[in-house]
Amino acid sequence: MRANARARRSLHLFLRILLVFMSVNIATSAILIIVAYLFSKETIAKHTRESVAQQVAAIADNFQKQYGDSLRNTISALADSSALEDYLMAPAHEKPIVAQKVEQLFVRTMRNLPSMHSALFAEAGGEVAISVRGRVRAPVSLNLKESEPGALARLPISERVAATMFGNLASKPLVLSSGNMDYVIPPREMKLEGPFLDENGELTAVAGIAKLDLEAGAFGGALFVRQQLSDFFAHLRDVKFFGENPVWVFDAAGRILQRQDNGSSSFDPTAGLAPDIQGTVRIVAMKEGLLAYQDVAVEPGKRFIRLAVSIPSALLTRDFNAAIKFFTIVLLASLATVLLVALYVSRYLSRPIVEPSSHRLPRGIPRSPAQPQGRRLHDRRRDRGLVRWSVHLTVIPACGAAPLSRAPGSWHDLLFIQ
Repeated sequence: MRANARARRSLHLFLRILLVFMSVNIATSAILIIVAYLFSKETIAKHTRESVAQQVAAIADNFQKQYGDSLRNTISALADSSALEDYLMAPAHEKPIVAQKVEQLFVRTMRNLPSMHSALFAEAGGEVAISVRGRVRAPVSLNLKESEPGALARLPISERVAATMFGNLASKPLVLSSGNMDYVIPPREMKLEGPFLDENGELTAVAGIAKLDLEAGAFGGALFVRQQLSDFFAHLRDVKFFGENPVWVFDAAGRILQRQDNGSSSFDPTAGLAPDIQGTVRIVAMKEGLLAYQDVAVEPGKRFIRLAVSIPSALLTRDFNAAIKFFTIVLLASLATVLLVALYVSRYLSRPIVEPSSHRLPRGIPRSPAQPQGRRLHDRRRDRGLVRWSVHLTVIPACGAAPLSRAPGSWHDLLFIQ
């Protein structure tokens, strides 16, 4: 019975120590892991915002260089070419021959600029004199200035846009007088219309620039270049954010040119878009997720298209899956390690407390002062012998001897009785 009681006391003490150590270690480990996870989560969120902003800026910069800058440089080079100057200065009977040189120039330019679909030159009176389409000569019987509204409506949309632009370009003065018979030629600016769906169902933009007749000192005509944007929009459909394509494209008026119908990979960003021009990437945190957008301008101060990337919250959490998995493994490994350490430490600490209680002296026998370990072991053995003699003496009356008048009170009495 006494051994069972000692075993129960030892077990209860061990469990209490184990519980204390487990609680302290688990609480400490959990706090450290939670702090590390929150810090990592904020770092990952910041990295995600920076990564999205960099990709949107890269797309806008790529369009600016591949389409905007190349279109501006190309149309300016064609307008200032010597072949076009010779055409304006040539007599009427030589114009068809000089026009062939201009057509060859247009064809060479298209070979170097694959996105260039067609080019045409209209004289000051609006008559289209030179036209190249698809790298071949394409004569057009069209007057961009004198077309009636009904006839203009029957034209393909690209030619209607060119006719509208021709009127605007012809109304701008190309030579200004500064007094004293001095004249100033202001810089010519390219005008751009689009993107819009052309007669072939492809997204297209039309650029136009006025041509100065140096001999007459007046408006000599207008050059138009039609550029297809199908390759750019096809590239946008292949851009991936977290394995999905949440890219939206809007025109200058806010009409949607490209959208994502898959609700799990994107959301409608219209509510988070500001009306003013955004020349750099802007990040907006919405309840649906993260929105990043930027305007692309080919003409200074005028929006051409707006790129928007709307990433839903469910898609953003994919970046946290690796961190969650890592910290879960760390937490489980920490719990296992803490359990093993707590088991060992609690067993070690409970042993020296339980063992003295099992060797406590019987009640009634005085404690001896502190002695060396060898001496204490000898005294315990002697004490057990004395106790056995005291038990033996209690049965003497049963054998006919006179009982003791008093119980032994000291080591001397016990030795005397023995």
